[in-house]
Amino acid sequence: MDAVTPPGPAPQPHAPRQLSLDVLRTFSILLVLGRHTADIPALPEPAATVLSTLHCGGWIGVDLFFVLSGFLVSGLLFDEHARTGHLRPGRFLLRRAFKIYPAFYAMIALSILAIARRGPLPVKSVLAEVLFFQNYTWGLWPHTWSLAVEEHFYLFLPALLLVLLRLNRGARDPFRLVPAIWLAMAALLLGLRCLNLTRPFGLSTHLMATHLRIDSLMLGVAIAWLFRRRPEVIAALQRHRSRVGLVGAALLAPAFIFELARTPFIWTAGYLEFALGAGLILIALHGALPPNPLTRALAFVGARSYSIYVWHMPLRFWISDKLAARLGLGFLGSSLLFCVSSIALGIGMAALLEQPMLRLRDRLVSV
Repeated sequence: MDAVTPPGPAPQPHAPRQLSLDVLRTFSILLVLGRHTADIPALPEPAATVLSTLHCGGWIGVDLFFVLSGFLVSGLLFDEHARTGHLRPGRFLLRRAFKIYPAFYAMIALSILAIARRGPLPVKSVLAEVLFFQNYTWGLWPHTWSLAVEEHFYLFLPALLLVLLRLNRGARDPFRLVPAIWLAMAALLLGLRCLNLTRPFGLSTHLMATHLRIDSLMLGVAIAWLFRRRPEVIAALQRHRSRVGLVGAALLAPAFIFELARTPFIWTAGYLEFALGAGLILIALHGALPPNPLTRALAFVGARSYSIYVWHMPLRFWISDKLAARLGLGFLGSSLLFCVSSIALGIGMAALLEQPMLRLRDRLVSV
């Protein structure tokens, strides 16, 4: 069972994976897969209601990933500072590159080859993917925008923490302004999102832009700071895990009731509400799940969720949709084929590419 890390002894490098958080990753990727199934046809009840609800709100799986990513990545930097007294942003970015780039650029390379066989390349879209600005203009795939947001966050966070170190040199906790920075950022981004109320909804203008979404990742940073510097707050919340988790789930519920594009609340205050819900669920789950065959199986999938995410849309458009049509599968059969094959391919690609690169990273670039 995970424990809250108090201030004091420096955390040890190469900490074991958090089983509970890998399970949360699994539920996040399942939500995304539910969102990215084919459009739901007329189905008998209750199947129609269940599937349409999942399809309506599955996109917030990305919000769960955002908060979790901010929590885990900032934790690496906080722990490095606790261990060494300084930060090495270059090494941090290099380790992130070993994690993110191999699977992503392999998928983009295959996409370019597939497109080139059919006709001319959309140069602007290729550049958007390669340079990670596909969240501001259309890239090759509809799901890689969230990777651009995270990539921008990886550049922003070390710079922010270095500024805080310089401003608070010699302080016992040089990062004590992190919660206030998140609050200010949340207020600023809420205001920016409200400016969109006069514009018709568009994914690139209302959902995907970094300057409208990065507060979710910053909330994860604030939670990571609480775990390390205010463990009594975390302990108080975790004494009521069930209630905290239920409140978190309740905060996420509107996404499954109201359609994103048709509900201005969702893409203004809703993003902030969903981030808070994800944060409460993270706190409630952290260290709560005992190891057993089920949780280990779920965590196994969650540990490979990045590869699943990268490859699931190419799999659908290149293989699973065509195979489902050839086999005459209906909506349920084709959706099941898509979800199962996405998980299987992601596990395979993680073993083939992601995990070997991570092992190489650990040999070449120390924590």
